[in-house]
Amino acid sequence: MTGHRQAAVALHALADADRGLILEQLAPADQSLLRGYLDELTALGFEPDRSTPPLAPGAPSRQAGLASASAAAMFGLLEHEPVALVAEVLALQPWSWSAGLLALYHPARREAIAAVQAAPAPARARFVLESLTARLTQAAVPAAAPAPSSPFETLWRRVTSWRP
Repeated sequence: MTGHRQAAVALHALADADRGLILEQLAPADQSLLRGYLDELTALGFEPDRSTPPLAPGAPSRQAGLASASAAAMFGLLEHEPVALVAEVLALQPWSWSAGLLALYHPARREAIAAVQAAPAPARARFVLESLTARLTQAAVPAAAPAPSSPFETLWRRVTSWRP
């Protein structure tokens, strides 16, 4: 069995949405060939095993926080990340904050990000989305100020705050 046929058998077992996500990542020639093999499996009467859970359950809800984020918040998360990672994040979908994020970068870095052709694999894309969502959520929770342990410490903080 050829590699494309084996891939088609593996893809046939996936949920339609997951199969589509994977196929989108491939070159058009590979997509066409695999879709032909998938059609052949269906024509032969092979039913997909729907007992396999989807690869990306609840993906839209996971992305909701990122989709509604501001450019400044995303810049805070991605400012020191490698150019390739920033390009991958921007390639995941047309974010409302993409243009604003790029505008916050220095022109040379902005050009470097634009020069990267990024199309992350589905598993990597899922990992990046989950990581950014977690970091965004963590950044939104304000850190509680530590409670002073004694009245002297409270006085000391007040006095030191007045000094230059």
